[in-house]
Amino acid sequence: MKRMLLCLPLMACAVAQPAAPDMPSLPTAAEDTCNARAQAGLIGADRDTLESTLILQPVRIITPGMAVTMDFLPTRLNIALNEAERVVRLSCG
Repeated sequence: MKRMLLCLPLMACAVAQPAAPDMPSLPTAAEDTCNARAQAGLIGADRDTLESTLILQPVRIITPGMAVTMDFLPTRLNIALNEAERVVRLSCG
């Protein structure tokens, strides 16, 4: 009996990997194409603080287990939240 290999098309999305809650993260100076380091004060802030913060650039808020597209926008600020809805990582893309 022959085995058949089932191939599924790949989708352009992935499940966001949560950052370790004790390990806040910022991009290096060379990788900071979205000026994330200037927003470093958001690390540890809660979601309500984000809603009242004016950020004049494209922003994507990523929650644990959320599917996100793999498109890369160098000027977009990605804000990753932990389960407690606190900012744990800022990245560009």
